[in-house]
Amino acid sequence: MPVLSYAFIGFFCISALFAFYFFESLSRLRSSVEIDESGITVTGGLFGRRKIKWSGLEHFELRHFALGRTRRPGWMDLKLKGCGCTILLDDNLDRFEGVLARAWMAAQAARLGISDVTLANLAASGLSRSGDT
Repeated sequence: MPVLSYAFIGFFCISALFAFYFFESLSRLRSSVEIDESGITVTGGLFGRRKIKWSGLEHFELRHFALGRTRRPGWMDLKLKGCGCTILLDDNLDRFEGVLARAWMAAQAARLGISDVTLANLAASGLSRSGDT
């Protein structure tokens, strides 16, 4: 196969995409999440150490990704931004519900604007507007 053929370029791009996915998955396995009263810290992985103080939280978003038309099965992920970094956690994380509850309390304390989709996803996860489960 010639080096600059369309098939080679296509195969190379697909291979690079799978390699990135592999290393990103490996990165998630090696990272750890710590939560305390001051904030959330993710250490390890491709992006190094990231910390968001609860007082510096600027964005809170809970997203649901459905696997079918019924919209029931699927997964959720939590996207937090603040202090110059972004932290993305999915519901495969041990004690995800506790992390979600603590981040939701911080978002309410910061009076962040929350989308209707995020509010619906919070209700589906069992959290109310007051942060109670």
